[in-house]
Amino acid sequence: MRRVPLLITLLGVSVAIVFSASLLRPSAVPAQSPRQAPAATTPGETVKIFVSARDNKGRAVSDLSPQDLQIIEKQKPQEIVAIHSPALVVGLLFDTSKSLRTQAPEVTKESIRGFLEEILRAHAEVFVMGFSDAPRILARPTRDLPTILPAVEQATALFGGATSFYDTLEFVSTELAADESVAHVLIVVSDCRDTASRIDLRRAIEVTRRARTRLYVLVTERPLFMDKGLQLNDVANRLGSETGGRAYRGTSEYEIRDALAEITQELQGHYLVEFQPSNPARDDKFHNVRVKSLRKDLRVSAPPGYFWPQNP
Repeated sequence: MRRVPLLITLLGVSVAIVFSASLLRPSAVPAQSPRQAPAATTPGETVKIFVSARDNKGRAVSDLSPQDLQIIEKQKPQEIVAIHSPALVVGLLFDTSKSLRTQAPEVTKESIRGFLEEILRAHAEVFVMGFSDAPRILARPTRDLPTILPAVEQATALFGGATSFYDTLEFVSTELAADESVAHVLIVVSDCRDTASRIDLRRAIEVTRRARTRLYVLVTERPLFMDKGLQLNDVANRLGSETGGRAYRGTSEYEIRDALAEITQELQGHYLVEFQPSNPARDDKFHNVRVKSLRKDLRVSAPPGYFWPQNP
C-alpha cells in the first residue's frame, strides 16, 4: 500500500502525518457466509464488483443469489462464484472551500439524521471529512450517531481556502483500497470546482474506480458555471456515473434531503459480487461490464466495470 505524506487538520489541529489506512478502516464486524454458486469449471482468480439490489417498489433485496444475476463482458457471460454481504463504510465529504461560503446550502441535523439512522441500521460505519486545500478528518469510521452529527455540524461551519477536490478523492480512495472486503461509498457535497489539485478529473475517476468506491455527488452550484472547460454538473455526472454512483442537484436542504433518501434505498441492499473473468490476463486496465437482473422483480445498479491489476 502506498502511503502519502499529507498535512491534515484533525479536529482543528494541523499536523503533518502519514495518511494511514487505520484512520478510515472500519472496526471489526461479524463475518457473513457468502452465497455460493456451483463450483467453477476451471480454477482462476476472481474480482469483486459492488452491486445494489432493490425490488420493483424500491425496497432492499436481502436474498440475492448468483442465479439472480448475469455479468457480461465483451458480450460474454462471466462465471459468478459467490455473493457477499460485506461491511459498508460511508464517507461524508463536505467541501469547505472559500467558493462555497456564499452559496452553500444549510445542512442541518434534521436533514441528515434520518439518512444516518437508516444507514447505521444497515450496519454501516460512517466517517466525516471536510476539505478545502487539505482534508480535515472530523470523525473516524463509527456507528455512534452522537459522534457523527457534531462532526457534520463542524464540517458545514468551516469555510475558507482553495479547493483540492480531486486530490482529496485520490487520498481517500488510496486508503480505502487497502481493504477489499468492505464496500465503500463516498457522498460529496460540493460545487465540484477544483482550484488547487495536482491531479485532474481523469485521474480522480481512475483512483476511485481502483478502490471500488461508489461516488454520490450533491452539486451545490448552478450547472452553467465553467471550470477548466467543463460544466460543473458534467464533472459531477462523470464522477457519479463512472463509479456506479450518481449526481444530484443539491442547492437546497430540500434537494439534499431527497437525494439522501434515494441513496439510502440504494445502499440498503448492497453486495459484493465475486466472479471469474473469462479473460485471465491481468493487464492493469479498466474492463467494462454490464450487470443484468435475471428476475422480473429485481432492479440492480453497479459500476460500469472493474480494474484488473497486474500481479504484484
